[in-house]
Amino acid sequence: MAPSNGNALAALRVFIERCIPDAPGTEVKFWSVSLLHPLKQTFRVNVGQQEVFTLWDDGTHIFARILARSQLSPDFDFPLYETESYANFVKLEEFDTWLIEEKIIECRRLVVWLMRHTVALHSPSHCPQLVRAAFQL
Repeated sequence: MAPSNGNALAALRVFIERCIPDAPGTEVKFWSVSLLHPLKQTFRVNVGQQEVFTLWDDGTHIFARILARSQLSPDFDFPLYETESYANFVKLEEFDTWLIEEKIIECRRLVVWLMRHTVALHSPSHCPQLVRAAFQL
């Protein structure tokens, strides 16, 4: 079940605007967007060495998978990464209203920590066309 381009790009824009500080000034140097499967329009945002946002298709629903420094949804109750990041799954159509102030703060905490402590490894696979398309909606 492929997400519509508009919904997927809108979710990407929302995540970038709300969770990445100085997104235009830090793009590629600290964060990147990679296309994972063109037929499904699935992509991932990495900050430094770690994924922080991925569109994820379970075959029934499209989810935004967001990593943060604390648990923001009841899916798992333990950290999944050595950086003590928690994966949170939100249906794509609910993403804009789910990603509110207290959740934004927790996502930004992880993003800023990764910017300060890791090296961007995914810049060669960065797709600036996706970023531009997200902000042209």
